[in-house]
Amino acid sequence: MRRSTGTSSVGTRIVAVGLLTFVAWCALFITGETLDDPGGWAGVGYVAIWMVPMLGLSALVVWRPRTAVPVLTVLTLAVAAVLILGGIRSWGLARLEDRRGPIRAIAMVALAGPLGVLGWARPMNAGRLLSALGAAALVSTAVAARSAPLMIFGVPMLVAGVLLWALAPDPEPGSAAPDASDRRHHVVTRTTRRRTG
Repeated sequence: MRRSTGTSSVGTRIVAVGLLTFVAWCALFITGETLDDPGGWAGVGYVAIWMVPMLGLSALVVWRPRTAVPVLTVLTLAVAAVLILGGIRSWGLARLEDRRGPIRAIAMVALAGPLGVLGWARPMNAGRLLSALGAAALVSTAVAARSAPLMIFGVPMLVAGVLLWALAPDPEPGSAAPDASDRRHHVVTRTTRRRTG
């Protein structure tokens, strides 16, 4: 049975807003902790390392969604690999996190932001990527039971990903969501036709 596009659209947008609210809370918590320890300009620099890419990727999703999808796909696969490999105690990242904090969890939050924005317009793509990210976090937690931050961040992302995937409206054959450049092209084309007509 074909799902109702209108109902699915409302459902996916509710999930996307819920995910972005969760990401905003996580970002505020991480920022507060970082500005407290180590604090000062070092803390500001650490926050900028993940905050600037998160905002930049979110802007890319808004203005160039067609370009953003493959970029986020590559980044999701890379972060998922780091999540799993980082759970292996013999790998250097585990020791680095003992000294510097939950690097993998912060990377998840930084990536979940633009994925949440993507879920507003392209829930199927966002759902698949969020599901992969959340599943990788749970696998990492299974490998290293001490990875509590990954469980805290991974479960909501996995749930949001599955919901976006399940509620995504079925695309029309041959249809694709246009990005900003496509929309401008169509506007210019219509205006030109009116003038010549």
